Amino acid sequence: MRRAESGLLLLEAMVALVLLGLAVVAMLQLLSGAADAAARARVHTEALALAQSELDRLVSSAAGTRPPSRLSATATW
Repeated sequence: MRRAESGLLLLEAMVALVLLGLAVVAMLQLLSGAADAAARARVHTEALALAQSELDRLVSSAAGTRPPSRLSATATW
């Protein structure tokens, strides 16, 4: 193999390694973003469940102490 060809092979290998490194960095960023989104979704789900249980508690405790509202879920317009 001539010297020029071996230098070209080295350059090709270096370019391939740089491209591979960029691809790995991009994949890590995607995984990090997905993990952040999953954590936010979990927090929102927990908050929704807490709000729903608190609303249920308030409705059940208020049902025995106040007369029913004139507007109900079965009202027709």
